[in-house]
Amino acid sequence: MGAKFLFCLPLRLGVSIFTMGQFLVAGAIAGLAWFITFGPRNTLEWELLVATLRTGLIIFASIFSFISFVGLLGFFGAMFKKTALVSIYVVVLWFSYFIQLAGGIWFIVQFFKLRNLGALDRCDDEIRKNGITFGDLTVDLNDVCDALEKLNKAFHPAVIIGVFVAINIILLYVIYIGHAFIGRLKDKKYEKVYGGGTAIPSYAPVKQAENIPLTVQGSYPYTDASNSFGHAKAPSTGYAPVGASRV
Repeated sequence: MGAKFLFCLPLRLGVSIFTMGQFLVAGAIAGLAWFITFGPRNTLEWELLVATLRTGLIIFASIFSFISFVGLLGFFGAMFKKTALVSIYVVVLWFSYFIQLAGGIWFIVQFFKLRNLGALDRCDDEIRKNGITFGDLTVDLNDVCDALEKLNKAFHPAVIIGVFVAINIILLYVIYIGHAFIGRLKDKKYEKVYGGGTAIPSYAPVKQAENIPLTVQGSYPYTDASNSFGHAKAPSTGYAPVGASRV
């Protein structure tokens, strides 16, 4: 039995749902990241987060923008049953998965490295020792530590890691469904070309059966009674020898 989406639904439906969901969700995440990076910021916590992780946020937003575009490409491929589009979607999805995995790990490490500074007793000394800068911001380190402590309480580690793991599991399942759907499209194309319709005979049709009796229905030489085995010898019709007397 072939692969099914959620064990019972058509693969095409699964690919359509996942690709459209990927387009919408990844697009929303990318839009939020772009807004955080370049939008207005009213609190010091967000100022510090953006100033310190600006590069990471730009990479993060770019990756999810790309994933959103790939999802739209796969959706059109599923809707119109285009093997080429779905194949491109799956290949690009593999690359985007590994890019997202590496970028997500880097972002999480940097985020928690900054976040955990607020929990230290000597937060300002650690900031100086690690040479952490905040872009163009000119801030008091005491205010920085207070803001980081609030950031530490606002984001629980389980939430960030849980979202990251869930996204990766969903992407792997989408890749599996995409591979299965490509195989299904190729099988249908093969059946349409080689297995469908009525087989074309390799010879021209005839009006009568070919297995007619092989024996001749009429007469042919030496079938008369005088030439049949067991009958009386027929009188000779040969000429007299050359040396015989002629009358």
